[in-house]
Amino acid sequence: MLGSCASSADSRARVVFRLIASAKLPIVLAVAMQDLASRFREYIQLERRRDGEGLSTAEYERWEQLKRFLSRRFNPEVSDEQADERRSVRIPTRLTATFRDEVELRSSLMTNLSRGGVFIMTDRPLEIGASLALRIDLADSGESLDVPVEVVSCNVGPGFDQSRRGMGLRFRPTSDEMQRKLDELYERQLKEAAVGR
Repeated sequence: MLGSCASSADSRARVVFRLIASAKLPIVLAVAMQDLASRFREYIQLERRRDGEGLSTAEYERWEQLKRFLSRRFNPEVSDEQADERRSVRIPTRLTATFRDEVELRSSLMTNLSRGGVFIMTDRPLEIGASLALRIDLADSGESLDVPVEVVSCNVGPGFDQSRRGMGLRFRPTSDEMQRKLDELYERQLKEAAVGR
């Protein structure tokens, strides 16, 4: 029995070696990226329908599977249970955001984004419950998006990482137009994360 396992492992190693040696590895990677991109597109389509007309039971189950897959892809430390608790996939991002505290205007790095909010790195987070205006710099267009937010966590990063100094902010959009812009930002960042990995 052990011999068959070893020969199976040897066989897989030979296949991988042949793929690398024959320069077909880029093709394998391209197929994997194409699969990720197709899952991303399917997730976005189902999520839009979920927020609009709703999903059938089978579609909802598929949406959950895709959400779990993408959550694990972008944040390997996230369990299925944690992914199920979230309304949307949390996407790693590197956008600049500015906000004003009681004393000064501060610039911070947004390290992740979801449909419901962001986590920004800062050494001086505001108190939980504080409301503020967050300006998100949209690097690709040169524009910015001003969004009312509420502080919902302090010094607890994604995955309850307490070594990450910053604050979790929940979006409080004041119009349908603002919500549309936030949705576009989320989908654009999700696409970049799916394609860029």
